[in-house]
Parts: sequence; structure tokens; C-alpha cells
Amino acid sequence: MPLNKPIYTFSYACVTSGAAGLLFIAIYLLVDLYGCRRPTMLLEWMGMNALTLYVLVASNLFFIAIQGFYWKTPENNIVTYIVQHGPWHHVGALRTPDSSIRNYSNWSLTT
Repeated sequence: MPLNKPIYTFSYACVTSGAAGLLFIAIYLLVDLYGCRRPTMLLEWMGMNALTLYVLVASNLFFIAIQGFYWKTPENNIVTYIVQHGPWHHVGALRTPDSSIRNYSNWSLTT
């Protein structure tokens, strides 16, 4: 089932609004009633800086800035580190070729 359905039916609207309501209730309980703000700090920061974040992502400056920081060689950037050491690293879901890490077109998904 696609996430954004082009034909809006009444049942689809009820299901999506119900899912959004349940998510809102869960975040409300977590943050306001139980006082656990740490898991939602990123969302809070994104909400306070929404326009800046939108401009950086829409103009691709965000991704250029992330890949621009590296240690000693350009292959040691944060994107390469996340791909090689992310949560999928141990299951072998994403493998990078040894020859060129920065050439993203050579990457393949394995099962």
C-alpha cells in the first residue's frame, strides 16, 4: 500500500488520521507526562530551525556540508563512516566495493 494515495477515500482518511493521532498521543505521553525529552530533542531542534533546515536540504548544501568534513583523506567522511558502521553493518545489508567508496553508483544491496 503506498503511503500517499492519490485517491482520497473516507476509510483512508480515517486510518491515516487515526495513526497520526496515536503517534501524537504517544509523543505527548512520553514528553509531557513522563518528562522524557531526550528522545525527541532532534525533533524539537528541527521544529525550531525548520526554515533553515528546509533551505539547506532543498539546495543540497546540507549533504555537501556533511560530505565535506573528513579526516586525512576524502574517503574518511561521515557518510562513509555511517554506511560502514551503521546498524546494517552486522547483517550485511549494504556492501560497498573496496575500489571506490565515494562512487555511490557501485553500491549494492545484498540479502
